[in-house]
Amino acid sequence: MNLAANSSTVPPAGPAPLATSYDEVPYPRLAFSYTHPSHLATIGRLLGLRPAPVDRCRVLELGCAGGSNLVPMAYGLPGSMFVGIDLAERQIADGRTFVADLGLKNVVLEQMDICAAAETLARRFEPFDYIIAHGIYSWVSDAVKDALLAACRRLLAPQGIAYVSYNCYPGGYLREITRQMCLYHSRGESDPRAFAAKNRAFLESLLKMLPAGDDPYRATVREQAANLLAERDSIMLHDVLERDNDSQLLHEFLADAASHRLQYLGDAHFSNMLGIGIDSAGLEQLRRHGGVVDFQQQLDFLYGRGLATTLLCRDELTVEHRLVPEAVRDLWIASSAVAVSSDGDNGWTACRIDALKLEDASPITFRTDECRISIAHRVGKAAMLELCAAQPKPLRFDEFAERVERRLSLAPPPPRANAVPPAANNPSLAEQLARMVIRWFGIHLVELSAFAPPLATEIAAQPVASAVARYQVAKGWSISEMAPSETSLPSAAMGDKVAHQVTNLFHRRINFGGELVARVLLELDGRHDLAAIVDSLAAKVLSGEVMLQSAGPHVTDAAEVRRILSRRVEDCIADLARSALLIRPESEFARHELCSARS
Repeated sequence: MNLAANSSTVPPAGPAPLATSYDEVPYPRLAFSYTHPSHLATIGRLLGLRPAPVDRCRVLELGCAGGSNLVPMAYGLPGSMFVGIDLAERQIADGRTFVADLGLKNVVLEQMDICAAAETLARRFEPFDYIIAHGIYSWVSDAVKDALLAACRRLLAPQGIAYVSYNCYPGGYLREITRQMCLYHSRGESDPRAFAAKNRAFLESLLKMLPAGDDPYRATVREQAANLLAERDSIMLHDVLERDNDSQLLHEFLADAASHRLQYLGDAHFSNMLGIGIDSAGLEQLRRHGGVVDFQQQLDFLYGRGLATTLLCRDELTVEHRLVPEAVRDLWIASSAVAVSSDGDNGWTACRIDALKLEDASPITFRTDECRISIAHRVGKAAMLELCAAQPKPLRFDEFAERVERRLSLAPPPPRANAVPPAANNPSLAEQLARMVIRWFGIHLVELSAFAPPLATEIAAQPVASAVARYQVAKGWSISEMAPSETSLPSAAMGDKVAHQVTNLFHRRINFGGELVARVLLELDGRHDLAAIVDSLAAKVLSGEVMLQSAGPHVTDAAEVRRILSRRVEDCIADLARSALLIRPESEFARHELCSARS
C-alpha cells in the first residue's frame, strides 16, 4: 500500500488512531505481479477488450512510493512510458535515484497529491492505457477516494484498464477485531515506532491470555494477532493501524465507481471471478439469480475475501462479462510446474520430463507452488510437458500448439479403447488447448501474459542478469523488509546466510539465500565469463574475506577452491536463468550499467 494523501505523525486528541507519515516510516519496497500491464491486458483480452499493446503503452501509478513496483516494469518495457506520483517526498527521491542508477529514460516520478492529479496530469500527458492504484483506496479520506476515481475516469484511454485494490468485506471484519483492540490499547501514543512496539507487546500478551481451544472467536483473535505480529512495523502501521482504514463491499465500491462513469470489468485475481473450489450447481444457481456484480459479490462472501483487486474501464465500453477463449491465441503461455510422482509417504519427487511418455495410459501429476493436478488426457499431458520443457520461456500460442501437435504425432497412438473420437466430432486441437489453458490459468497451473520478456534460455559466454535485480542486491533490499516471495531460488549458500528478494523479468518476487548467489548476480553484467567470476570469488575465499562452506573441513587449497566454485557458480547461473533473471545479451537493455553496483 502506498499512501498518497497527506498524513501527519501528530495524533489527534483522545483515543483516535495514529496517522503515520510515509516519509518517517517508508512502505516496504515491493513489486506486485498482478498490477503489471501485461497481466491487466491479459484479463482484458480474455473478457473481450482490445487493450493497448504492452510493449508500447502508457502506464500511471497513483501512490508509487519509491518506484519498486513501477520502475521494474519500465525496465522490462523500454518502449512504454511510465508515470508515478506519490505525496511522500522521501520516497519519490528514492525512486528517482533508482531510475537514475538504472539509466532509464521512460519513467517520470512526481511528488503530487491525488486530489490534484487529474487536472495536472491531463495537461502534461496523453491518456493512460493502464492505471494502477494499489493499496490506496481504503487508507485515505472519502474526499481522496473520490479524487482517485475521478482521476481514473479523466486519465484513462478509451480501451484503458484501471486497477484499484482496497480492503473489502467479509474478510475485513476479521481484521477489524485486532485493529480495534490495538487502537484502544495504544491510544494517545504519538510516536509511530513506539506505537508499533506497544502493540507488539500487547499482541504477544494477548496470545498468552487466550489459550488454544475450540472456541471460534478466540481462535479467530489468536490467528489475527499472530498474523499481525509476523508483519514488520511498516506493514503493521500502514496496512492495519493507519488512521484511515475502511473496508467496503464490492457492490458499494462499484456504485462509487459508476458515479464517475467507470464500470466493472473483472478482477486481477482471475480465479476469483470463476468460483473455483465452489460447488458447480451452487454457482449456476447464483448466476441465474443475478447479474455479474451480484454474482461476484456472492463469490466474495463465499471466499471470505479481505482484499479486492478490482479492474475498471470506461462505462461507454460494451463489456459482456464472458470469457473469449480465442483471445488466448494473442497471448503467451508459461508454467513453473514440475512433473512429480508420489513417494508413498504423502511426499512428491520431481520426475525427468524426457522420461515421461504419452503412450503410458497413467496420468501425470504436475505441481506448482499453488496447485497440484493429475492429467490423464493425452492432449493435456502433451501440453504440460511442452510447457515444462520450455521453462522459463513463455510460448506464443501458435508455437505452443505446433509443439503439442508435434509431440502428439511422434508418440504412438493410444490403444483403440482410449482413442480420441474422430476430429469431426471434436473441437480442433487449437480449440481444445485454448479452453485447457484458460482453465489452467484459473487454478494457477499456467500463467498467461500479453508480452514475452527477453529471457536468456541458454547461458551466454558472458551472462547478463537483470539490472533491476543487480541493483536490489547491491542496495541490500533484503527479505527482512519485504513481503513473501512468489518463488524461491534453490541455490547452495556460501558464507553467512544473507537473504535477498529481487524482482524477475516476469515482475515476480524471487527469494534466495546465501552469499554466493548475491555475489554471482552482481558479476553478471555482460563483462565476465565463468572463469573470471570463479577467479574473483576464489581470491576472496583465499584471502579470508569469504568463507567457503563444504561438507568437510575448511578448504584452503587454491585448486580445490576453484574446482568447488566452478561447479557451484555454474549451478547458480543455471538457477538464475530458470528463475527468469537472465537477459538475452542482444536485447536493447541488457547492458545497463549499474553505477551503484560498481561503487
